[in-house]
Amino acid sequence: MLINSWVIVCGYVHTKEVKVAAEWLRRPLKRQGVQGELHRSCSTPLSSYRQGGLGLLYLGRMRNLLKQTLDFTASFFGIVLLMPVFAVLSLLITLDSPGGVLFRQWRVGQGGRLFRVYKFRTMVTGARFLGGGITSASDPRITALGQRLRRWKLDELPNLLNVLLGEMSLVGPRPELPEFIALLTEEERGILRVRPGMTGLAQLSYIHEDESLTVSEATADYREQLLRKVRLDLQYVERAGAGYDIVIILRTLFRLFFPEKEAP
Repeated sequence: MLINSWVIVCGYVHTKEVKVAAEWLRRPLKRQGVQGELHRSCSTPLSSYRQGGLGLLYLGRMRNLLKQTLDFTASFFGIVLLMPVFAVLSLLITLDSPGGVLFRQWRVGQGGRLFRVYKFRTMVTGARFLGGGITSASDPRITALGQRLRRWKLDELPNLLNVLLGEMSLVGPRPELPEFIALLTEEERGILRVRPGMTGLAQLSYIHEDESLTVSEATADYREQLLRKVRLDLQYVERAGAGYDIVIILRTLFRLFFPEKEAP
């Protein structure tokens, strides 16, 4: 059977990749169903080229598979190797102030699905009742140990569990609160096409920013700041892949250990 219709399924596929594939096939294909610069699907056709028979072209699938493999492998071995660190930090948090070891909060994940993000607790118990939603490095609700954990991002190590469960990725857009996602336009919600990450372009650019706002405090200034971060996250979505993730991870580590220097 002559096949000259190709359907792209599963993975993150750029329109330019579709054009390259069509050129490689050297067929006078008619473009149908391709919208925007990036598409994703894991169950239904993503875009197709028709001129008769039917065929499948899995562009982007390998890139997505490599990214998932990196996430699972790194999070699994990370948790195993860091067990002694988790144990020590849990003990120190317990001794530092009364309350639980972990902080849990609902965030918006891939496709708009809600999940609970895990972090080490860095504030006093009942902190949300003791002040506004804004937190900064000098916030008195942050414990003495919490200051150090936040400085070195150690409070985010439990995110590895979210990565292992498939709720997060090592690299991806910032995991935002539902009320913040409600402020975004449909185009801006394109960040939900991929799993949120422990680090990413936005986190890298604002690596030492330490604030969390409620909707009532989301002023026009913060709205603009939020949009700048969303734009960075959208840039990442267009290039998501294991290779790019490794680059961002290395740049993040560089910024953590050399905060005064510009990451390469």
